Order: sequence, then C-alpha cells, then structure tokens
Amino acid sequence: MLLFKDAATALLILIANFAILFLAVFIYSLVINPGQPEEFYAGMAPEIARWTAPIGGGVLFFLAILFRARRLPARNSNIIALSTWIFYVILDIALGAAASGGSVLSIQLTLSLLVALTGGLLGAVLARGRA
Repeated sequence: MLLFKDAATALLILIANFAILFLAVFIYSLVINPGQPEEFYAGMAPEIARWTAPIGGGVLFFLAILFRARRLPARNSNIIALSTWIFYVILDIALGAAASGGSVLSIQLTLSLLVALTGGLLGAVLARGRA
C-alpha cells in the first residue's frame, strides 16, 4: 500500500509539473509574446519546459515529501523520497518516450531529475527535523 501511495504521489507531481508548464506557456502567450499562432506556442513549450521542469520538480518534490513524511513519522522519510522519485523517473521517461516516439534521455532530463531528487531529500530532512 505504501508503494502505491509513493507511485500515486509521483504521478500527482508529474501532473502538477505539466500544469506548471501549461501555465507558463499560457502566460508567455498572453504577456511575453502574444498574437502568435498555436503552433508557435506548441513549439515554445519544450523551450519553456527547460526551466519550468527542474524548478517545478524540485519545489513539488520538496513539498510532497515534506507533507507525506510528516504524515508518516514511523516510515523513513528518505525511503519515501527515494521511492517516490524512482516512480517519478519511470513515469517521466515512459511518458516522454511515448510522446516523442523515441529516447528522451538527455543531460537536461538528468539535471531536472537530480533537482527533483534534491528537493525530495530536502523535504525528507526537514520532515525529520520537525517530527
């Protein structure tokens, strides 16, 4: 059951990170470069994701692991962070490969995933300190 919750948390983080990207593209289309065709903004999404994905992933992981680890003080908070992160990596790579039709492995993705892991581990440490 706990692994299911870790997987569900990873999925929710991924969905939230996509929502952040959608919001960033929306704001870009309204404020920064309005009046372009939809195809232009669709083409800008990967560029915008280069900075929203790492930041969003790190913050979302921090908050999610902090919340879950505080609610489960008997469970090792580092295990919560690592397990959730592993599910997140699997989902992110699988969805990215399905969407692009090929490999998505890159330095950018690696850095983004490492920022997410760092955020999760920081949340785990802070949860331990306040438990």
